[in-house]
Amino acid sequence: MNSQMIRIPRIVKLLKRWHKWRNVCASPLHSPLCIENDVVDSTRRRNDLINARRVDFFMFKVDRIISELKENQKLAVYVVYGQKTLKGLADASAQLDVSRITLIRRLCKADRAIEEALNELSARGER
Repeated sequence: MNSQMIRIPRIVKLLKRWHKWRNVCASPLHSPLCIENDVVDSTRRRNDLINARRVDFFMFKVDRIISELKENQKLAVYVVYGQKTLKGLADASAQLDVSRITLIRRLCKADRAIEEALNELSARGER
């Protein structure tokens, strides 16, 4: 198997975390904090983020990165990780009407794109 067909373990783990985060955020009890309201600076009042204690702003960034992937990569990620339950590769490839190898290739490319975007965030000093 060539290096282009190998998943990045830390990104796979991150996508599983994103899956859990998406399902918690789908709960009607989640914080009403606006998704775009993820910056803390000196213009904030003391209680502006009072409900944000459990908000995982990093996951908001991961969600944005995933939404900006190429369409076929984004679909692969959403079909496998973006639903209420994690979907196996056989079921996901059937849903997308592609071969399992094609699905794996798309996920591998998505892994690399996500890792690159995270590295860019890190280089800019963002977590």
